[in-house]
Amino acid sequence: MTKSTQRVLMTDRQTNVQSLHYLRAIAMILVTYDHVYPGVYVERGLDIPITFVERYILWPLSIVQHFGFFGVVIFFLISGYVLLLSEVQRPVSGYAFAVKRFFRLVPPILLSLVVYHLLRAGVRLVCESNIQPMYFAGNGALWTVKVEVLFYALFVCCLPLIKHRVLLGVLAMLGANWLICQIGLLIPALFTLGQTLSYGFYIILGGLVFCIHTGGQLPGQPNRRGRPLLLVLIAVLLWYCIVRYNIIAYNPETYNTGNSFGVSAMYAILFFLVFLAAEKRLPYSQFINTASRYSYGIYLNQLPFRALLLPVATELPGGVIAILIVAASIVVTALYENKLAAPCKKMQEIMLSWRLMK
Repeated sequence: MTKSTQRVLMTDRQTNVQSLHYLRAIAMILVTYDHVYPGVYVERGLDIPITFVERYILWPLSIVQHFGFFGVVIFFLISGYVLLLSEVQRPVSGYAFAVKRFFRLVPPILLSLVVYHLLRAGVRLVCESNIQPMYFAGNGALWTVKVEVLFYALFVCCLPLIKHRVLLGVLAMLGANWLICQIGLLIPALFTLGQTLSYGFYIILGGLVFCIHTGGQLPGQPNRRGRPLLLVLIAVLLWYCIVRYNIIAYNPETYNTGNSFGVSAMYAILFFLVFLAAEKRLPYSQFINTASRYSYGIYLNQLPFRALLLPVATELPGGVIAILIVAASIVVTALYENKLAAPCKKMQEIMLSWRLMK
């Protein structure tokens, strides 16, 4: 086993893969910028910072959506890598996997939903501001949660194969995901399902990178040598053709052949590979690790708080509103992490032990 592989597999806690923390923090910053900063400045008519970023960064590098798609792809890649890493370290049943994923995704969403509607009711009562309900209808961040949930179902179906042959299981997910996407293009009733899973290819790519990078070791199997990242780059180029075709097929208006959707995705993939390669050189940072742990909650809350603050903070500069939106998102996330995460973890353990008792 190579040193780089040992670094990844030396612990049963995925949080010790420091490069993933850095990547989550970067992805959170990129997505937050896209969701909060440009929209707030455009609303206030102060678009000089946005114009500067577009003129000297986005346009020359052909990056779309103010780094938003860039950041989302990084999140998807991390998700696929962590799914396989967790399964290799601590294999679980389909039931245990579903319970853990439920408590990972749902409680923060419920808290965000409750906080949003309580604050909305309070703002309307005090300020008489006409704030329309928007959480599920207008929170564009939730589309990625739908992708994750559907992919988890696919992952559970392939879990028995993954337990015995990791790479074969990943290839089975690829084939199933591709087949669903093609069926969705042919059958209108399944179009939405295929459209959602067309983004699942990025999650599978994260799993494929894990298999190539670490050899996909399973407990009790002979150690294999870690693969060089050059092999990963070759796989990425082949993967890119599959991903680009399917997503453009489902979104011809948004991701047509004339825009830079593919360029943004390739930047994200290269970021992912570079940070994995630099794993041994990345120092531990409490700030980075905290930002990584808070990334999901901040991702969920930024758009709801933007909807609340923009109508009532008409006299504040755009930059101040952007800071308030991020700060409010951090506060709600910290509330969950410090007060509710432990009870949720306890409930998760009860549900898992209940199944074992049966």
